[in-house]
Amino acid sequence: MACLRVRAMLRWLGMIEDFLFPEPLYCPLCGEQPLDFLECCGKCLAQLGIDWKLRPVGSRLTGSLFVYRDYGREVVQQLKFHGGYRTAVAVGALLGRALRETPEFAEVELLVPVPLHPARERRRGFNQAEALAHGIRSQWPRPLFHGLVRVRDTPAQSGLSLEERRSNVRRAFAVVTDVALAGKRCLVVDDVMTSGSTFEGVAGVLESLGAVCLGVSAARAVLEKNPSQC
Repeated sequence: MACLRVRAMLRWLGMIEDFLFPEPLYCPLCGEQPLDFLECCGKCLAQLGIDWKLRPVGSRLTGSLFVYRDYGREVVQQLKFHGGYRTAVAVGALLGRALRETPEFAEVELLVPVPLHPARERRRGFNQAEALAHGIRSQWPRPLFHGLVRVRDTPAQSGLSLEERRSNVRRAFAVVTDVALAGKRCLVVDDVMTSGSTFEGVAGVLESLGAVCLGVSAARAVLEKNPSQC
């Protein structure tokens, strides 16, 4: 009996110690460095090369946090293909910090993550754009719009030409709720923006219902041209 009391007391002491002196949280990007006040460690932040940029895609304003190369590419690949939900939320929180300091996005009313086809989302386990949006909301609270769906399981955009990208996402999205979007300022959230074809496909559907669309992505990439496209 005395032994049981000692064990119980040690468990309680352990719980109190964990509460008073919690283990440091580690960076969700590298898993190695402890966190301080940001969502990733200083080493990863430096490697990402944060460079918040605004640019128009057609007539619509978009923002992106870093360039899709080197470590930025590794991070995007991690959050898309390697179960990187926490990575996506952390990068989203960095996006939220940038958005809340940018007056051009101040009137956004809804966050609209680019949807995955249900079959692909089941295979991946989560939608990385939605995870980014959850991270954004932790720093820049806005309601999430769940009424947009991908109705065609389109091939990946990587490796396609500009025209092929546009064709690939044509009629790929639909709104399946009767929520009034007229006049609503919607921010379309995605992991990478290259040609902007996916963003334009989503924006076109939302704008057909009266919404006004802007876009944001974790990374930006440049669509490489081959000689046949020049």
